[in-house]
Amino acid sequence: GLAGPARAQNAISLRARVGYDGEYRLAEWFPVVVDIANDGPDVRATLEWRLPGRLLDEQVFQRLVDLPRGSRKRVTLDVYTPGFVRNGQLRLLDGTTELLNQDIKLDAIDESVFLIGVVSSDPALLNSLTSAQIGNFTSAHISHLAPADLPESVAAMRGLDAIFLHNIDRAALLPSQRE
Repeated sequence: GLAGPARAQNAISLRARVGYDGEYRLAEWFPVVVDIANDGPDVRATLEWRLPGRLLDEQVFQRLVDLPRGSRKRVTLDVYTPGFVRNGQLRLLDGTTELLNQDIKLDAIDESVFLIGVVSSDPALLNSLTSAQIGNFTSAHISHLAPADLPESVAAMRGLDAIFLHNIDRAALLPSQRE
């Protein structure tokens, strides 16, 4: 879910974190968090997320991004896939010119798995829950998230069955995340 940095002509770079530690829930919204840096000339570009290979029903999610020289920005796209996919594609476009293209591996989490998002300074917190029987779910899965990766919208949080916040400063969360 954490894609290495992609660079365009040594001027623009991006790093993406997708879903919940690289995982997403089938038929639910999930976040694509992208950190973009521009060390070249000013650019107004479109950040685009698509699911390659799904030509007939392909959904494309886009967001316009202003990138003045020296800028560093974090952009979040809430995206959706109706079913199973193995990868997504992130592109940065200046009009019809592709500045960056990055394929990102995805892992699907079935609805029979209880998906727990853990935001904590302790990387092992609640890992023991993977062996717990929770209700009618077949198993549990833990996704460790950084505070910045916690979804900002209710729709993007729907893919998680539970969220645990432990030992983090409220100031590390955006107002939309706190809501």
